Amino acid sequence: MTQATTTLTHTGIELMRNACASQGAPAPVFRWDNGLWVEFPFAVPASPAQSSGVSATQETTQEKLIALLRKTPKLTRRDLAEKLGITDNGVKYHLDKLKAAGAIRHVGSTKAGHWEVLK
Repeated sequence: MTQATTTLTHTGIELMRNACASQGAPAPVFRWDNGLWVEFPFAVPASPAQSSGVSATQETTQEKLIALLRKTPKLTRRDLAEKLGITDNGVKYHLDKLKAAGAIRHVGSTKAGHWEVLK
């Protein structure tokens, strides 16, 4: 790089930093990886429910899975996938995570068994 290029790059970087600071945004992150990359981190604005102090939580897939298994312990992976709107493999992934965490277990055979919610 020539001196002029270095100065322009430095000036551009400073302009980006200053623009972010003037808007109250986090400073950009610069990295060199086969070229210059600039990442602009940003914060998601609070929703009206959050700013008013009201809790606005969204039920996770695993929470939905547990609720379904509590209600109907004999549901199959295919049934769960249909009710949750995800793939059979997605259900398997979440069931495996829940089993590993000790939250659920399957009792009995594959076809005649049922799920128990432990937590």
